[in-house]
Amino acid sequence: VVVESAIDFLPLHIYQSPRERYVFPLDWELALAQPEVAWSIQEYKLMALFARAGYLADDALVTTRLLCDADEFAVLESAHHQWLERRVRTDSTWSVTPVEGGSSRLWLVRRRGLRSCAGISAEEPLVHPDRAAADR
Repeated sequence: VVVESAIDFLPLHIYQSPRERYVFPLDWELALAQPEVAWSIQEYKLMALFARAGYLADDALVTTRLLCDADEFAVLESAHHQWLERRVRTDSTWSVTPVEGGSSRLWLVRRRGLRSCAGISAEEPLVHPDRAAADR
């Protein structure tokens, strides 16, 4: 389950059972593009820092890597974040449907057609390359 909000993600991550996996999407460009969400840049930096320090294991993924690797996943949508709206719904590669019997915030995302990950390296950076030096 991809969780758009760090506030929603952290308790789910901490208390998840071994059968469950919650993932936070690291998306620097989207953080910058959401001026209406004043904390989006700070939230990104905090989650990237946690990931670099090893606290999140493999549960914080750069958006390009997450979308390249997945064929199907669920998204727990947040009213104040726009990851699902701007990264998935606007891309015809994906179909989005509500999860039956789930919360109105839970969506099932399925890839349409074949996977194409051209130009995406196996080791995507956790921070935007232009910001990596400034964050150190």
